[in-house]
Amino acid sequence: MISYDESTQVFHLANAAVSYLIHVLPTGNLEHVYYGPRLHQVPPLAQLTNRQWLNWTMHQDIDGEHWSNERLRQELPTAFGNDFREPALAVSRAGQPLVLQLQYQGYTTSVPADWGGLPHPRQAEEALTIQLRDADMGVAVDLTYLLYADSPVIARSYRVRNLGTTPLTLDRALSSSIDLAESQLRLLSLQGSGMAEFQPHWQSLSRGTVRVASVKGDSSCDQNPFVALAPATTTETTGRVFGQNLMYSGNFETFAQTDPYAVTRVATGINHDTFSWALAPDASFQTPVALLARSDAGLIGLSQAFSDYYRLHVMPPRFVKGPRPVLANTWEAFYMDINEQRVIDFGRDAFSLGCNLVVIDDGWFTRRHRDDAGLGDWVIDREKFPHGLRAVSDALHELGGQMGIWIEPESINPNSDLYRAHPEWVATDLKRPHSITRTQYLLDMANPAVIDDLTTKLLAVLADANADYVKWDMNRNLTEPYSHYLAAQGKMGEFYHRYMLGVYELYRRLQAAYPDVLFESCASGGDRWDAGMLYYAPQGWLSDNTDAYSRQLIQSGASYAYPPFAFGAHVSAVPNAQTGRTSPLRSRIATAMFGTFGYELDLAKLDGDAREQIKQANAWFKAHAELLRTGHFNRLGLAGEAALYAWETVAPDASAAVIGIFKPLNQIDFAYHRLRLVGLDPAAQYDCTLFGQTVTISGEVLMQVGLDLTPLNTDGTYRSDFVGEVGELVRR
Repeated sequence: MISYDESTQVFHLANAAVSYLIHVLPTGNLEHVYYGPRLHQVPPLAQLTNRQWLNWTMHQDIDGEHWSNERLRQELPTAFGNDFREPALAVSRAGQPLVLQLQYQGYTTSVPADWGGLPHPRQAEEALTIQLRDADMGVAVDLTYLLYADSPVIARSYRVRNLGTTPLTLDRALSSSIDLAESQLRLLSLQGSGMAEFQPHWQSLSRGTVRVASVKGDSSCDQNPFVALAPATTTETTGRVFGQNLMYSGNFETFAQTDPYAVTRVATGINHDTFSWALAPDASFQTPVALLARSDAGLIGLSQAFSDYYRLHVMPPRFVKGPRPVLANTWEAFYMDINEQRVIDFGRDAFSLGCNLVVIDDGWFTRRHRDDAGLGDWVIDREKFPHGLRAVSDALHELGGQMGIWIEPESINPNSDLYRAHPEWVATDLKRPHSITRTQYLLDMANPAVIDDLTTKLLAVLADANADYVKWDMNRNLTEPYSHYLAAQGKMGEFYHRYMLGVYELYRRLQAAYPDVLFESCASGGDRWDAGMLYYAPQGWLSDNTDAYSRQLIQSGASYAYPPFAFGAHVSAVPNAQTGRTSPLRSRIATAMFGTFGYELDLAKLDGDAREQIKQANAWFKAHAELLRTGHFNRLGLAGEAALYAWETVAPDASAAVIGIFKPLNQIDFAYHRLRLVGLDPAAQYDCTLFGQTVTISGEVLMQVGLDLTPLNTDGTYRSDFVGEVGELVRR
């Protein structure tokens, strides 16, 4: 429900869960009033705002009243006025900064049709666009909010238009800024590095600014766009929490700034350090979509709100409903030593064990015996695949399975026909000192000719392959960026954003031609794992680290912001290729089941017991796939001190649950530990199958007393390091 009260000039965005209030001030500016639990009656503004003027603050005198933006909680703060906090929007003309006075003009409730080539929520139920203008400066802003009846998440973005007769420059255009009326908060961010992504990091806010950002050309594994803010008393299951994320995959910045008056400004958008955008007269610019969420049910409530939102309103609808395939990938099985017969034999073996999809990873195109050649050409290697990829695809389909392929369209090797023909398409100035890694560069995805060339080549590959799945990889960051195409137009400040628009456009073209092909995103693992990618790829490879213990940490951290059923997670061989660690097969299986589930090893090398475990695991996963995809995921705490990790996915109607328990290190003096579950029906009886036994326990006991975990130390099956177990609950 979206309403506007003419008498109070207050907009009220509301559904069953939340209310969001915006006030049009006498100055014409927008004041943020409230974002919290649903208000059924809007109280007088005096009960929701504090505009007390202080004699040392900067202000304007309007109709005998003092108005100070420094003290206002603003909806769209601009630069160079009398608000000394960080702005969301900064505009200049001919090098001179503009002091904007954006005035309210009116509003519409139609959903925008043009999102500027950016990912966005699908089929919004309600929309509000507030129209702001500064006629003197020739700047217009249309500020849009999207709302669904079933979600506490509110989407925000805006479009800036040049109404003048001379060009404008956008120096900063953050998607969202919200001023929270509290300051005693802690900020959660997801930080890390390659093969150690999504490590939760908490820090207390004090007066000043805390920033997380990326300038690597992608959303990065170092710092993710997601943040959450909560009081110190908030736990996984109790207390209030505010969350924010950005539907964008390029350079970003997110900050929390606490002012002297106990207000915390939280903002997110394109990183202004690497952004400058020229707006010709009558031209416009669309910011990426920011997602705001809140919960009074702790961090789990926030995680579930975001997860449900991505599943219902962001991901491609074709892949939201119904099971996804259990896949077997050739990479850690054979690396680039692949050929037609080897892949067919691999598929026959995988399908016999219950897998549904074989993915031909890197190595299927010409000169690709090592990673120093072939990227950019995308010509099938006829020595490895004499009958093309279609012959392999046909064989795998005849065996009852599916086939997928790996691509890395943004990259180019110097040893490629494309590089020799178009060195100017490389996204750096090759005449200057520059970096290279993995013997590859990135292509200038800001250049439409590059997108056209890749479209032609990849559509031809997909036509030949008849693929059911595509893994889209990207294995280096942007360094020493340069675009011959943009430099010729004097628009190098637009490079990073136009690069991402090119990536999105290539995704759009391929998916328009092949709407039934499942795409999985990848960027050296989790270097570009964000809400923007989920719009195109409903699953993403979370990390190149496939070690079970490492993945438990990575998947737990990522679950704060993203849905586990979208995590690319595979069972790999041991000793693990990344860590050298040896984990039991049942632990590797249990860890990967809380993801998309698949395999990254040579199945033919497994003994009979391992093959039987895999066969049973595949059948079990398929039987529980719907629950794992649509259920509510919980990170569980333990009663007692133990180095244990536990996950639980509960059906929306509490009729069933899947539990995962992981013990990194065996303990001689394992204490009396119990695992308290959440989200069950306290009045119901559940058949609980765990540790090889089935017992009947009430939902009340499972949540208040918990599951007995002593078998982890008394049963010989589990008396080792890095063990894991998966179990289930079924309501009687």
